[in-house]
Order: sequence, then C-alpha cells, then structure tokens
Amino acid sequence: LTTNTEPNAGAYEGYLMWGSLCYDQYNKKVFLFGGGAMDNDAGSPGTWTLDPSTKTWQKEVLAVEPPPVANAQLVYDPINKAIVLFGGDHFDEIRNETWVYDCVSKVWAKKNPAIRPAPRAGHAFLYMPKSKKIVLIGGHNHQNAAIPEMWTYDVATNTWSLIKRFADNELFTK
Repeated sequence: LTTNTEPNAGAYEGYLMWGSLCYDQYNKKVFLFGGGAMDNDAGSPGTWTLDPSTKTWQKEVLAVEPPPVANAQLVYDPINKAIVLFGGDHFDEIRNETWVYDCVSKVWAKKNPAIRPAPRAGHAFLYMPKSKKIVLIGGHNHQNAAIPEMWTYDVATNTWSLIKRFADNELFTK
C-alpha cells in the first residue's frame, strides 16, 4: 500500500514506527493511531483508517484526539463498538491515559477513571469475550523496567481493576 494518502506521506516522511493498530469490526477498517517517523520521532500522524476493500488509507479529521504517543496499545470492544487506547510513550514521559474511540459516532473521548494502571508502554492489550472486558498485561516504565501486573478495563462502566501483581519475573518466566 503505497500512495500519497498514507500515514507516511507529507510531514511524516520515512517509515512510521511505534504506531498502534487494531481492526474496527463496526466500520470494517484497520484503525491506526500514533507512532513516529524515523526522522521525526516527536510527531504523531494522528488517527488513520485503512479500507481493506479499496486498499486506501484515510486521515480521519477529528475535533479531539489523544496527544501524540508511541508504543501505546489499541483494542476493539465489540459489545460497546469502541476502540480503547491506553498508555504509551509521549517521548518525554510514559502515559497512563485512557482514551475511548466510539466507532459509531467516530469521536475520541478521554476517560478519567478513579483508579487506573501506572504509566506504561509496550503492554499487551486484549479483549476477553467471556468477561466482556479488556485485559492489560505487563508493559514497561520510563526506565524500561518491566511492570508485572494484570488489569481489566470495563468500557461501559469506565472502571479499571487490578487482577494480579506478579512477583518479580513471575509474569515472564512461566
């Protein structure tokens, strides 16, 4: 997919790295947010979608978007028809913000739950169909130290819950 309407075009010449992707089942498109280019790691291309049927990228023009971030994770919640973004590297600090993209209205909203995981990047982020919740596992902090924790997030109630804090290296050795 190489066109002049892709996330690498324009101000972000070079290869886009550290972006986050997931599949938006509601709109049947691949969803991209964040990252940086090899020659401009402080930038962010914003929100893009890829239509697999036409093989074309489209920059979504949105009134509100999360701040530039890399190595954050995205996950699609089919029950709430939403994409959740958590954490990531803002290049000068690691974040612990929760953002939810409503796939029906195509609007980002920053969520401010009372309790949330510590700042992290590079974590695993999965939708769990039986519990209808999102699970976050691991990640690293600004010192590149591993964060051995497991959390769940409920989009409908905007609630993070700590499931387990693993002993040193337990998460990575079993």
